[in-house]
Amino acid sequence: MGEIEVSRMREIRFRGKRKDGGWEHGCLSVGREGYEIVNTDGMGLFFHCPVDPSTVGQYTGLKDKNGAEQKGGRWNYAHSKKT
Repeated sequence: MGEIEVSRMREIRFRGKRKDGGWEHGCLSVGREGYEIVNTDGMGLFFHCPVDPSTVGQYTGLKDKNGAEQKGGRWNYAHSKKT
């Protein structure tokens, strides 16, 4: 039998600026309530945080020179010009 190749899918993450000025990271939800970043507490509860649509960006997956994921203010995000 041949080998089965397993490919790893990258995690898709977003960030957006909350109304109070802080950043929220997680999954993006766009609906009647507007743009929200959705997070979980790890125990099954989901939190929806409204964010400014003009600040929403998707993590590009780029790594730093040591191969570590860039986090915090150093994350590389791709921003859409559409809001």
